Amino acid sequence: SPSAKVGQILLEDVDLAWEVERDAFGQILETQEKAVVSNLSLDVRPGSLVCVYGPTGCGKSCLLQGIAGEVKSLRGTA
Repeated sequence: SPSAKVGQILLEDVDLAWEVERDAFGQILETQEKAVVSNLSLDVRPGSLVCVYGPTGCGKSCLLQGIAGEVKSLRGTA
């Protein structure tokens, strides 16, 4: 599989999941892994402009946090 170049975002067949759910006080409520985004492949080249939109709960925030490495990838290359 090709590796990402400098400035490129490359995801290959990724499932992204929240690891924990917290209440308003930061206490952990749940620790199960639930895939929010499944079978995603994305190749954003340096200098590209990308818009992520969709209804509430469709996985936009999970996608962006997955790119940032803040949520767990259950499978695939992120």
